[in-house]
Amino acid sequence: MATNDFLPFANGGAANVLPQSAYAALTSLLSGGFQSGVAQSIQVNKVLRQSSIMAAVLGQFIVNITGQNATDDGTTATLLANLTAAINANSAAIAGTARNLNAILTTQGTTATWTADEILIKSALGGLAYQVGSFSKSVNLSGSGIGGVVGTAPAANGFAAIYAAIGSSGVGAFATDATAAKAPEVASVTLPAGYTWGAQLIGIAPVSATATQFAPFAQIDRRVGWGGGNLLTGSTFVGGPIARTSTLIPFNARFISGFNQLGCTAASAISQVLTPTSIAGLDGQYNTCNIQSGASQAIPFRVAVIAPQTIYQQSSNSTGTPGFTISTNSFEF
Repeated sequence: MATNDFLPFANGGAANVLPQSAYAALTSLLSGGFQSGVAQSIQVNKVLRQSSIMAAVLGQFIVNITGQNATDDGTTATLLANLTAAINANSAAIAGTARNLNAILTTQGTTATWTADEILIKSALGGLAYQVGSFSKSVNLSGSGIGGVVGTAPAANGFAAIYAAIGSSGVGAFATDATAAKAPEVASVTLPAGYTWGAQLIGIAPVSATATQFAPFAQIDRRVGWGGGNLLTGSTFVGGPIARTSTLIPFNARFISGFNQLGCTAASAISQVLTPTSIAGLDGQYNTCNIQSGASQAIPFRVAVIAPQTIYQQSSNSTGTPGFTISTNSFEF
């Protein structure tokens, strides 16, 4: 258990301490301090208690919030760092907060760089918060540790979770797999030495067929555009919302966007609903159009993702053989 070396002085019930009202009335002493000669113990004890009790309070604040010792070793650097951390942890800071977070990779490659005017890194949800300005860090999927991969390597044709990490060695970034499960906002992997204060999720990036390379993508804040692909292609419409699950939807996706391509072999009125639940009326996106024989129409969509990697589809047409393709090219996490 962390300890506080800063102890209050003369704080007992019978302490030989000048009452507050009398102390406040000593205007000359307060402005000029003790002069040469013998100082009254009752006054000296009051001065010592005033300073020591505040030191004790600040020391205990550090201990309670950070879990670190408030050590009286004659130096200030560690105390100041821990006090700053404790104050930051008590600010109204939301995990994942960033200002002007960006990353772009125009061609498939091993390395991508994330930049931000400012990001917030937390030790845990509800835990210590560290504000970092002028953030710019690169991650290489063929490397390991800070600046590379920590924990499970991202899977080919999957997704990489990108974390900003902080510790006694400064600020860095790393990738870990986000293909098989949702990546937490604060990293659950064992952090490398020197970066153990915390690691915050800042990106979800697509991985190419080569597991050590990113696929091309562009991230703005928490929205990621990429090549994507077809979630569903079919020629039979369905009367009620049914689940459509796809590995093209990251586990961390909160929304996905793309195009809903509708067609038919005959002139037909076509309706299709994409929704986050099995109830079409709950936040569903309705796409309705009249299609000429042999024609098709592409309609953009954006739909929430509640069940992991799943959206729901409901559709109908008036005549002919329908055709539809639901494709995605961006997501928000």
